Amino acid sequence: MATRTISARTLATLLGPEVLAGHPAYQSLADAVRRLLGDGRVMLGTRLPSERELTEALGVSRTTVGSAYAVLREDGYLVTRRGAGSTASLPGGAPRRTAFGPPRPEAEDALDLTSAALPAAPGCTEAVERAVRALPRHLAGTGYHPLGLPDLRAAVAGWYAVRGLPTTADQVVVTCGAHAALSTILRGRLDHGDRVLLESPTYPGALAAVRRSGLRAVGVPMAPGGWDVDGIAATVRQSGPALAYLVPDFHNPTGLLMDDATRAALAAVFARTRTAVVVDETFAELSLTDTAMPLPFAAHAPGALTVG
Repeated sequence: MATRTISARTLATLLGPEVLAGHPAYQSLADAVRRLLGDGRVMLGTRLPSERELTEALGVSRTTVGSAYAVLREDGYLVTRRGAGSTASLPGGAPRRTAFGPPRPEAEDALDLTSAALPAAPGCTEAVERAVRALPRHLAGTGYHPLGLPDLRAAVAGWYAVRGLPTTADQVVVTCGAHAALSTILRGRLDHGDRVLLESPTYPGALAAVRRSGLRAVGVPMAPGGWDVDGIAATVRQSGPALAYLVPDFHNPTGLLMDDATRAALAAVFARTRTAVVVDETFAELSLTDTAMPLPFAAHAPGALTVG
C-alpha cells in the first residue's frame, strides 16, 4: 500500500503566513501542525516533509522546525522511524475504525462508504482548545445543570436576540437535540389521545414522536407556494388540535421559507384558537443567499415553543 505524503510546500500553505506569529516560534509551529491533524486537513498516517524541506519552505531556522517536530513526537502527534521519515499520528496510537468493523488499511484513492460522516471542519480544534481552557472554572461546583450549562443557555439566548427575538437565558433549555426537545414537549404538555397539527408532508421524525407519545396526528396539506393560512385555520377549527408543529425555516422536506406576513397571520390563528405552537428552526441557518431572513416565528407568537 502506498504511503500518503504531503510536500513541504503544501504543508507550508496549510500552515498559513501567521504560523510563526506566536512565541516561541517552535511551539507556535507545533501547535499549528497539531491543529491540522485535529481538523483532518492532514490525515493520520501521512508522511510529513523532512525537517530540512520544511525549513526551506517556511524560511526559518532548522532549530525551529526540529524543536517543533520534537514537541509533536513527545506529545504523540508524530512518529519518526529511521529511513521511514516522520508520520502523523494521534496520542495513544488509536487506529482508525470503520462503522462496521475493525481497523483496516486505507488505499490512497479509496473512499470509505461505511459511514456518511465527514471529518471535523477546520476550526473545530481551536474551539475545543478554547473550551478546555475554560473548563476549570466549571469544575468548582457539582456540574449538575438540568436545564443546560448556564454559559451555553446565555449564548443561545444571545443568538435569538441577534435574530430579532429578545430572549433571556432562563427561557432556554438545552436538550440532547431537536428531536429530544420535541418529544419532551409532546409528553410534558399533552395528554394521551390529544391531536397535533402537522404540515403534510413533514419531518418523519416528528410524526414518529407524535405516535410514540400516544397522540393523534392531523395533517394539513402544504400549498404549492407554501402555507395555506385559510386552510390551516379551517383545519384548526374543525379538528381542535392541542398543539401545532411547524417547520417555517427551509421546511423539511420542501425547503420552503415562510415569510413574515404568513408567520404573523398564522400566529393570529393560533392565538384566537388558543392552540399551542412548536416551531422547529433546525434549518434556520441553511440559507444559501444573502437575503435577509424573516423574524423567528416566536417574534409574532410570543407563546410559541422554539426548537433548534
